[in-house]
Amino acid sequence: MGALAALAVALTGCRSWRFENNPGVTTQGQRISHMFVGFDITALAVGGFVWALIFWCVLRYRRRSNDQWPKQTRYNIPWEVAYTIAPVFVVAALFGVTVVGENFVDKVVPNPDQQLTVTAFQWGWRFDFPVGNGQHAVVVSDPSHFQTIELPEGQTTRVNLVSADVVHNFMVSAFNFQRYAQPGVTNVFDFTPTKTGTYIGRCDFFCGLHHDLMIFYVKVVPPAQFQTWVHQHAKAAT
Repeated sequence: MGALAALAVALTGCRSWRFENNPGVTTQGQRISHMFVGFDITALAVGGFVWALIFWCVLRYRRRSNDQWPKQTRYNIPWEVAYTIAPVFVVAALFGVTVVGENFVDKVVPNPDQQLTVTAFQWGWRFDFPVGNGQHAVVVSDPSHFQTIELPEGQTTRVNLVSADVVHNFMVSAFNFQRYAQPGVTNVFDFTPTKTGTYIGRCDFFCGLHHDLMIFYVKVVPPAQFQTWVHQHAKAAT
């Protein structure tokens, strides 16, 4: 039994040795990470309190060799009210934090720094940055060539996500973000990267035979480098 208990504890800790196993590299992703840290702390506090009560009852009311059966009681109204109301308050608080966090992630700013249209298709992604004067920087990532797009650090990019055929799922793990690409529906959201680096993106919803090859990369760079990159691709597209 002791070995099984130790194995159970070890398996429950597989998520990470620390709270923030993915702190997020966008302001939106960081908000989600902080929210889940709060959930973990709440879970630990509730779990610790429950275990403390269990061990206290086991030790305080254990049967001794010369003990008679203790008095049996059917109800304890104050305690029953307390352990009914307390979980309701905890759940309500977590629900409120979730609503606030999701509203923050889903909020779009009035004037983003640039626009990006992402079109998912079997089996790849088309990224379209309008750069003005009728020019567009277009990057297509497909099974023959996993492409990299760039985003500017510290600036907000408005993403318009669509699908050309079936339902796909746009996911960048490092951003703590995923969103469906659905036929006939445009999902709109913002990204504000805060850390330079290259991060993998993929389709996270089984969409057919080559679903596993719908991979792309997002490289977060300084704004000046992004402007150079996007104009180079606009000239190439022209």
